Amino acid sequence: MLTYERRRFVLELLKKEGKVEVNKLAQQLNVSPMTIRRDLDALSEQGLAFRTRGGAISPNINYELPLEEKMVSRAEVKSRIGERAAALIEENESILLDAGTTCLALARRVQSMHLTVITTDVRIAFELYRSPTIKLIVLGGIVQANVGAITGSFAEEMIESLTVDKAFIGTSAVDNGLFLSTPTLEKASLKRKFIKNANSAILLADSSKFGRSSLFKICHLEQLDLVITDDRLDDFFVQEMEAVGVNYDLVEG
Repeated sequence: MLTYERRRFVLELLKKEGKVEVNKLAQQLNVSPMTIRRDLDALSEQGLAFRTRGGAISPNINYELPLEEKMVSRAEVKSRIGERAAALIEENESILLDAGTTCLALARRVQSMHLTVITTDVRIAFELYRSPTIKLIVLGGIVQANVGAITGSFAEEMIESLTVDKAFIGTSAVDNGLFLSTPTLEKASLKRKFIKNANSAILLADSSKFGRSSLFKICHLEQLDLVITDDRLDDFFVQEMEAVGVNYDLVEG
């Protein structure tokens, strides 16, 4: 089977089942796992698949990756986004860190700063609780299994009583209309409150999140003060953001 035929088969399977596994594909197509990994990497670069540990999922599927898989997905790019975001933070500010691995990358950059940090992510809390210079506030609620995000009415009530200098927001998807979305109603509601109760709201999202959609809308990019992503972002989104006046910053992808 030629390369383009093999990749077309993978795309058809992704469309039908929503996800594929490297080892199963290798057996089905009688090729090595390394060949399948190269195929999936190529499809991912084209925005046709989203790489996971051991396989890939459809870029349009309403599915939230486990934390372990998020950690290995575009880790270097997320680190650079976190570094760029950290440069915006000043000593003694209050910041809100949304759940997710890109905000986790930011948390790792601010451990020695004097800050008040509010978060809904148990991994971020674990990363920062030892810091003697950070006042850490963890919003209460239900911890999402395999992801480590805290959601629910308790978290919403807590954030309503706070005003933070900067909120750093994550998202599962940014669609072609520049709307952020997420797989769960609870997360969408909580993220809207983050934006409402911050003096400045900043989206941290690598370019793989663009051109995708999830079930529950959060807001339009116009409602945010800044978008930090990477320079692999399709020109379509750059032009659309410029057309409506969205401030953005591109790190090396």
